[in-house]
Amino acid sequence: LARFYLDRFDVSEPGNPRRMTPINIPGTPIRFDPDSGRLITLDYTWVRQARTSWGSCPSYGWSSRYDASTDSCYVLEHSLNLLSVGDDHATLVHRRTTEDHFVVSADATVERLFLYAYANEGRYGSDARIVAVNAATLGGFQVVPGGGYGTAATIADGTRAVVVGNYPPAVLVWDSTRDEGLVLRTAAPLRAVPDDVRVSDDALLLSLGAWGVQAIPIR
Repeated sequence: LARFYLDRFDVSEPGNPRRMTPINIPGTPIRFDPDSGRLITLDYTWVRQARTSWGSCPSYGWSSRYDASTDSCYVLEHSLNLLSVGDDHATLVHRRTTEDHFVVSADATVERLFLYAYANEGRYGSDARIVAVNAATLGGFQVVPGGGYGTAATIADGTRAVVVGNYPPAVLVWDSTRDEGLVLRTAAPLRAVPDDVRVSDDALLLSLGAWGVQAIPIR
């Protein structure tokens, strides 16, 4: 199994940066807030299913894999972790599963954690959804259909999620300010898949390589 570490550097002396002791953490870091010392990570667990054949393993979802050496089917499950990072260790504050959502991309701000995910039981791309979670507590779970735009990049901006799809190229802006659920503020086709996205209060600027720069207003 892979192990994950949070690397930190002391730059109190800019001309002499010092690498601090790495801290073992559960999963891939999504966002670290140095002011509060809170860290959000995405963790991975291969869960062994009931004895099955190679042919029936795909019925567990597209995140499944068959292990011939044990004649078993394994399904990759994700979980979210909220950690408090100290000088030389990290303490788990809260942990929750992603409720059968297979996470493709994630990003967070102080207010929200956004996930672009598929259902474990579904086909790739056919059942995409956007998930919003309270970043301070990992509480709440707002879910809306993702629109079937293929593998997407997710950019968090305050309480908004900017979702960039690649098939077809498109950008969606979801607002999670309201308690009753996510609200779609902007949906626009793109000339190409962007290399970079910059977000302002009322517009998106997308670098499209040979196709130039495209500006999208945010409603």
